[in-house]
Amino acid sequence: MLNQRLFAYCCALLLSFTAFSSCDEGLKPPPPPTTISGTITYVGGRAGWTTKDSVISLRVAAFVKFPPADIILEVLSGKAFYTPQGLTIDSTLAKYVDSSSYRIVIPNPVPARVEYIAVVMLISTDPTKIALPSSWRVLGIYSMNGNNKQPAALDLKPETDHRVNLIVDFKNLPPQPF
Repeated sequence: MLNQRLFAYCCALLLSFTAFSSCDEGLKPPPPPTTISGTITYVGGRAGWTTKDSVISLRVAAFVKFPPADIILEVLSGKAFYTPQGLTIDSTLAKYVDSSSYRIVIPNPVPARVEYIAVVMLISTDPTKIALPSSWRVLGIYSMNGNNKQPAALDLKPETDHRVNLIVDFKNLPPQPF
């Protein structure tokens, strides 16, 4: 009887030691993701939307290299990031609003910088053309001085939320790079 109790005690002690020694940092939460987020403001608010018929999908995209040689290859190789994360035509940010917020999660390994951040609009309803550059129109870009003809790069720091507010003026669109 004593041997059984001693055996049970040793097993419990060994099990406890194994469980606690394998948790070197306990229930430490994962590090925060690296993100680019902000607000898109539409000049003129809802009334400023002059392209109501042709807005199929609205996204924010960030490119490591600019201009991208092949948009789809950039996405597949992890050198382009976008919102929302789905590639279907119906995945979109809010349309016909005064402003909206967005958030892009940058997966690891985090690139040192992105060279181009833009609000882009899908203008083709043909699902076979969603990957063609001619199916997208740039509506607004990240710029340090507010000039939508001079895009700015953004240096990325891992585990940080980088705030980038964007302005869309349908009457003064940036140059179309694609």
